Amino acid sequence: MNKSLHNHLKMMNDIVRVLEAVGVTSNQEDAYCYRKLSKDPDCCHIELYGFTHFPIKIKTAYAEDMSSNQAERYVTQISRMRDEVLFVYHGYGWKKQTYKRALSDIKRDIGADHVLSLKEFEEWLIAKIEEKESR
Repeated sequence: MNKSLHNHLKMMNDIVRVLEAVGVTSNQEDAYCYRKLSKDPDCCHIELYGFTHFPIKIKTAYAEDMSSNQAERYVTQISRMRDEVLFVYHGYGWKKQTYKRALSDIKRDIGADHVLSLKEFEEWLIAKIEEKESR
């Protein structure tokens, strides 16, 4: 398995772990659920259901270290998005200056509130669930 595929699978496992830790399952009968996307024209990886009227797509990005060079690819992919999307990133490589610039560009394209580190994504999920359940 090549390094980029390994990192992608690690990030997907991390996202699923976060989702399931806060009670979001893959069971489509549950109030909050997710579905993994195998082929998506927007290069997204997961859809969330139950948080808004329409599914929210999640684009994941993992940068293991400072030698990563995928930042510009993420900016291009995000700029083509048609649906509401959350960009969730993780890894030490996001401290690299080119990645910081890429995050700035992505925030400009989809809004800073839609660009989250893995930890911020977990906090976002908890807040959204609490908000919906308090209504």
